[in-house]
Amino acid sequence: MRKTLLLFLISVFVFGCKAKTEAPSEPAPEAKAPESVTSEAPKAEEAKADAAPAAAEDNDGLPSPVAEVNGAALTADDFREALKRYERPGLNIPDERLGRIKKSLLSRLIDDKLIEQAISKDKVEVDRQKLEEDFNKYKSRFKNESQYTQYLERSGMTEDRIRDQLKKTLLVDALLERRGTLRVPDEEVKSYYEKHKNLYAERETVHAAHILIKIAKDADDATVADAKKRIEAAQKALKKKDFEAVAKEMSEGPSAPRGGDLGFFGRGQMVKEFEEIAFNMKKNKVSKPVRTPFGFHLIKVMEKKKARTKPFDEVKPRLTESLRRKKFAQQKRDLLKSLRDQATITTHAKF
Repeated sequence: MRKTLLLFLISVFVFGCKAKTEAPSEPAPEAKAPESVTSEAPKAEEAKADAAPAAAEDNDGLPSPVAEVNGAALTADDFREALKRYERPGLNIPDERLGRIKKSLLSRLIDDKLIEQAISKDKVEVDRQKLEEDFNKYKSRFKNESQYTQYLERSGMTEDRIRDQLKKTLLVDALLERRGTLRVPDEEVKSYYEKHKNLYAERETVHAAHILIKIAKDADDATVADAKKRIEAAQKALKKKDFEAVAKEMSEGPSAPRGGDLGFFGRGQMVKEFEEIAFNMKKNKVSKPVRTPFGFHLIKVMEKKKARTKPFDEVKPRLTESLRRKKFAQQKRDLLKSLRDQATITTHAKF
């Protein structure tokens, strides 16, 4: 009986010690309670959590959301997607610069969200026809479809993204028009032109082509004599073939594949010996052999433009559009300042 009682007391003692060892210990005073457990947090912590909820971090250290704009979240995925345009194979951006890029990018995303909210509030809609016109205008900047396709491949852009960007611009344009005016009166355009006439001055230019036989500036007599024979041979060939064909066949200059075409140039862009002949020749005439530091040339002038100041009517359409773009940029900055002043913005990401 005594033996049985002793064994019972020992088992109770051991069981009690084991139970005490396996019970969850309370966190130390400095330990942070899990952020997902808010119901058991002290009242002060609840108030803090309500004011600025903690954002969860992914494995790249970005909190999600990275920011909140009037209660709307900018997620970490939104930020990563925007950051992709700065990523290129082999591109190594220093940490300090990358930090500045991220900070600037976050600010822009916040601005985009503010504009998006203003557009939604004002119920602004995009003109579909204008969107297609702007898209076609965008594509027309490329020489051909192949160049456009190469641009898409190199930049990582898609037609949907291009349309989306153009749509956003049109929506902002419509928003600014509704809140103010982007119209540029004719008087304002004329006044700008009169004050900045020097911007529309064109100097005298010549459109020329040449056939070049190369020789060094300090070439010996035998080399010079040989070069003379070859430029004279090109001169004779022009009696049977047109200038472009002879240039492609016999010219030694980099413009040979283009038939010797040098495009338009003004005074001071060519060496003195070449320039003096070109600017004093008549249109569609071919010069005698001209010696310059590069060799012997045969020069043909295709077109000449005199110095002039572009008249107002000629520059008015582009100038009006330019002034409107400036007004658009200024009004957008003013709108964003106003929206930021009135907004509640909480930033969780720190760069």
